[in-house]
Amino acid sequence: MTKKRILLAGDSWGVGEWLPPHIAGNREPGHPHGGLGQYMKEDGHHVWNISQPAISNLAITERIANWMVNFHDLKVDFIVMFATEYTRDMDYEFPIEFNKIQHATELSGICLSRSYYRLRDISQKYNVPIYLIGGCVDTVWLDNWQDVYTGVHVICQSMVHLVINDNPRTDHPVYSWYGVKTEKTVMKLKSILVPNEVEVLIDLMDQGFRRQSLIFEHPKWFWPDGVHPNRLAHRKLYDFLQQQKLFD
Repeated sequence: MTKKRILLAGDSWGVGEWLPPHIAGNREPGHPHGGLGQYMKEDGHHVWNISQPAISNLAITERIANWMVNFHDLKVDFIVMFATEYTRDMDYEFPIEFNKIQHATELSGICLSRSYYRLRDISQKYNVPIYLIGGCVDTVWLDNWQDVYTGVHVICQSMVHLVINDNPRTDHPVYSWYGVKTEKTVMKLKSILVPNEVEVLIDLMDQGFRRQSLIFEHPKWFWPDGVHPNRLAHRKLYDFLQQQKLFD
């Protein structure tokens, strides 16, 4: 296996295994294992992990862009990014023209495509491939992905399904958990959608709740805090990436 130079980015899922607050207390770090990045390093790869908890997809892409501006001379072989909920981008820099949205699924498309296009631009500017991993939520899957987002690759559409069902793909992707933080977004959409689209929105919310329940029901992979993948889950992801010959 060739030793690679890798930039790893994401939200808290990219950081690694996490302790629940009542156990972590004031201990540093609150994550006793570095997850995917640690396994990469243990195999001799050079890894720069710029993941940060609770940030959005666009915030992750900006961290990647800024790192590449300042450290492009380090010549990374590729970038790996854990994707997160699109609804976090609602708190980010760009406005959403809700009055122009007619279908409940349009919002996810708007938010996700902006981050994917940003990744495409980074990949092409620095001639470096970017590999996406669906973290707490899944990524979009398109048969013509490379025609649209050249240089960006979905190597694992759903880490959740990979560790639980041994399948990195899903025919029913979930793009947001639709929790308390998304209540304002849901209310905005509800006020402008026609009745049948409100039903679609409710179904999307149900998908998010079911994703949370799925994670809660599998502590083998999401212990000790019950929300983030543990070192066993990250090991399974790392083994999968090796099977995909990412490090060859």
